[in-house]
Amino acid sequence: MASWPSRAEPTVRLLDVVPASVVNENGKILVDFGKTWFGKVDIAPNARNEGRTISVVMKETTEPRPYAAIGPEPPAVRFETVRALKLGSGTQTVPLPERDLRLMPEEIGAVMPLRYVEITGWEGEFPAEAIAMRAAVAQAYQDIGALAVQGSRDAALNAIWELSRHTMAATSFAALFVDGDRERLPYEADAYINQLGWHATTGEVSVPRRTFEHLINHPSWPTEWQAHMHLMAWADYMYTGDKGFLRKHYDRLKFLTYHELMDPSDGLVDVSRMPQEFKARTRIKEKIEDIVDWLPTERDGHEMMPKNTVANAFIYNGLVHMGRIAAVLGEKDDQRYFEAQAGKLKDGLWARAARADGLLADGVGSYHTSAHSLFIPLAFGLVPDERKPLFMKALKARIQSYKGGFPSSIFTAQYLLEALFQEGEDQAALDLIVNRTERGWLHTIEKYGATVTHEAWDIKYKYNEDWTHAWGAAPANILPRFLAGVQPLEPGWTRWKLAPSKALDADLQATIPTPHGNISLRIDRANQRLTVTVPAGTRAVIERDDATQELAAGEHSLPWPSAS
Repeated sequence: MASWPSRAEPTVRLLDVVPASVVNENGKILVDFGKTWFGKVDIAPNARNEGRTISVVMKETTEPRPYAAIGPEPPAVRFETVRALKLGSGTQTVPLPERDLRLMPEEIGAVMPLRYVEITGWEGEFPAEAIAMRAAVAQAYQDIGALAVQGSRDAALNAIWELSRHTMAATSFAALFVDGDRERLPYEADAYINQLGWHATTGEVSVPRRTFEHLINHPSWPTEWQAHMHLMAWADYMYTGDKGFLRKHYDRLKFLTYHELMDPSDGLVDVSRMPQEFKARTRIKEKIEDIVDWLPTERDGHEMMPKNTVANAFIYNGLVHMGRIAAVLGEKDDQRYFEAQAGKLKDGLWARAARADGLLADGVGSYHTSAHSLFIPLAFGLVPDERKPLFMKALKARIQSYKGGFPSSIFTAQYLLEALFQEGEDQAALDLIVNRTERGWLHTIEKYGATVTHEAWDIKYKYNEDWTHAWGAAPANILPRFLAGVQPLEPGWTRWKLAPSKALDADLQATIPTPHGNISLRIDRANQRLTVTVPAGTRAVIERDDATQELAAGEHSLPWPSAS
């Protein structure tokens, strides 16, 4: 298990959150703060209740009791009871367990994820001003990014966007990207998805950089997670245009490609054969293994072979990004080397893991193809153009076998959606985002009242899941990038792409932060107009049909055909 960072590191502030509703139900006070935050509850008794003893329950759920265990551990859905709180003459903070001090600066103190409070023992009327929450967020947090649609499926899309957007705020409580309340630890894959959503909603880079530098020294065990470090470094560069951060970590990023482990015969990596000397240099204390997805039941039956297709696809992607990083820094020899190694791995995967029908098996020696062995190679550019229709047909069949829900965890939804959008399957991607099966975001909203993304689609899919997992917040970056169609083309957003999805059949308004200011976008389908504000110091490349047009800084209004 990775080490916790110093509590003194994060820069955190407290927001005042007032109740969304207060109900007195036969002497039991029910308070709903509207959304889940990592916070602490303050109670200010009136004269009638000074000196009284009350009972306080703070929780994430409306359930009257904690969820029963369905596995070795109970669900990590918080339910904290203080049975005898003696009220004094002024405002007092309801005490929290010592474990809620994890990662928190001394001046902030303990916080827990909560939305609801129940109070018994209060005498008489309970005014809303008698209770408040102080919620912890990163000092650097700013609420900028916005996206709203009006028209087809607007309620579903807007709810999913708001769920994912608020997740960025609520889970910034330690000014470090962590994997939820149960562990409160940074992990590379979680951090990458968190970073993309953070950029899209806050336009801020200190929190992802602090997380990245923690992970440099405290990496986690999955093979695939180390390749996320290259994705994080590249995302930082594309957002900021700052080469200095790449240079600072260049040597470590080279090591993390695992290029030293590539089999000379086929270019593939089998981490079970990792030399002890190499293992010592990884700084990882646990056994290093392939993960594919988590829990294992979320792998769509993936056969875990030593030379694993998914693990090697991630390593391939890391090599590709390392080649790009080397090019940016003028390291031409390294650029050629990593490009060649990526090509060798790609060729080896197709030579050793291809099935007779043209798909990739789950690994060398396997004849099974999971959904992950379809969408991850697609997302990472491993599939030749002539085989893409075959892969897409097989992927859609896997989705259909789950009744239109995700054939993967809430985490790997990121890469499945990227694969669909990148291959022009926008409608299939949107259908998946708003699906109403048990394997989609709407299920967590409608069944559990989620306002922060969960660790899994349902408690039954992960017995110890927590409800504060930003790794499930892919829509925070997917919707701005692929529905609004706004992505940087050049580092630092000096040139950026504007290509709203052809599957968009609703009006859209979006605000996307950049280092140069905010991009404002509005699509009015009734009047067939697109209005966009291009920040000073940037140029927009607008793509529609087969033509492109470059827009200078300023406000532009253009004809925009409907998606029909």
